[in-house]
Amino acid sequence: MKNGKIFSGTSHPALAQRIAGHLSTFLSPVTVQRFPNQEITVSFGCSVRDQNVYIIQSGSDIMNDHIVELLIMIRAAKMSSARKVIVVMPYYPYSKQSKKKKHRGAITAKLVADMLMVSGADHIITLDLHAYQISGFFTIPVDNLFSKPIIAGWVFNNIADYKNAVVVAKNTGGAKRVTALADMLGIKFALIYVDNSHVKTFSRAPSAVALHCLSQDDIGKNQFKAVSSKIKEHEEIYGKLAESENDDLPNIAGSDLPALGIASEASERDLRPIDEIMNESDDDLEDEVISESNQSRTSPLLSHPIESNDLKPLNHSETRKAKSNITLVGDVSNKLALLVDDLIDRPKSFITVAEHLMKNCNCKGVYIFASHGLFTEKTLTEIEECPYIQKVIATNSYPISQQTKSISKKLVQVDVSPLLAEAIRRNHNGESISSLFERLS
Repeated sequence: MKNGKIFSGTSHPALAQRIAGHLSTFLSPVTVQRFPNQEITVSFGCSVRDQNVYIIQSGSDIMNDHIVELLIMIRAAKMSSARKVIVVMPYYPYSKQSKKKKHRGAITAKLVADMLMVSGADHIITLDLHAYQISGFFTIPVDNLFSKPIIAGWVFNNIADYKNAVVVAKNTGGAKRVTALADMLGIKFALIYVDNSHVKTFSRAPSAVALHCLSQDDIGKNQFKAVSSKIKEHEEIYGKLAESENDDLPNIAGSDLPALGIASEASERDLRPIDEIMNESDDDLEDEVISESNQSRTSPLLSHPIESNDLKPLNHSETRKAKSNITLVGDVSNKLALLVDDLIDRPKSFITVAEHLMKNCNCKGVYIFASHGLFTEKTLTEIEECPYIQKVIATNSYPISQQTKSISKKLVQVDVSPLLAEAIRRNHNGESISSLFERLS
């Protein structure tokens, strides 16, 4: 390319080589070294003065090292008088952390965006962001490409009876994604709804101070009388405790204090905005997070956490019943299900949905499609051993070793280098890239 140089980081050199091949050029030389204390140093092997510099660096299994390496490469290019620095990130790091999931958490995807901009990046080219709002974290142009045309092309070429297939979203947050693919293929779609009410609903005693401020109109006449009596009972108990200053206080945690339980319909409803519900993903309700939340509860009357012995034993039959509360909205009877999501790292939810479709919905077979396959040996082993999944199709946006690939015969990787190469070419020549969103490869 005239007045353009393409460099590759160390995260995914095979993909970078493919991209350069589609552009009929070679990767420019760059040296990335590590000192004994693991500090990274970068040196370009050619002049980048007044050049458009394209740096290809995807997320990987050593994400943090490759992020720092990318930041240093960007800064080195800017300090070497590059005209523009365009970062090509097929998989955007920390994309699953695009919102606060805990009160004292961080929006790490925004932090990554800030670091890229501070280091000197002028343009970002990425693929299938996990959340569309990530592009709004930047004050520089962001081209979010879609793998939908490539996946649709694979379906056209490899599934002869694709017209008898149904595109399925494994959660409500993926509805927009599957409808777009279904429209392109000209077939029907369906979605899975999982009732997580057993996780979201919990009882909490309302504040007595707040209840004093409630009127009969707020909670109803009958409820108002019940609440008033409960408040009086609590006031009498705590009044007696205050009078016994010289006596040892009773074990408050073990005493049978009346609970201010108000069984209102509002406490059982999901009162979040509809757009938040529809954008919800399965990673927002991970089992590990739920388990951690349940085990870290503290008593409102004590300053130390509740011991594990004080917790009610887990009823596994209830857990299985709750997990099996899956509803399919649509029809996959005697049809092939194309289960679509933007990324797959842990296969548990995919396997659960595939089992439900095959056992309970009379599905003919299940193919999993993902834009980013963040596969580990454990993930592919579980998929290979699952009898309900026939194939897993993912792009090569995320680097996977040959040893890991060899674990599963069900894995099929689709090459996205032609799409990324065409985006680079159009960006370099100042052409529109909008046609890439719909063109089949």
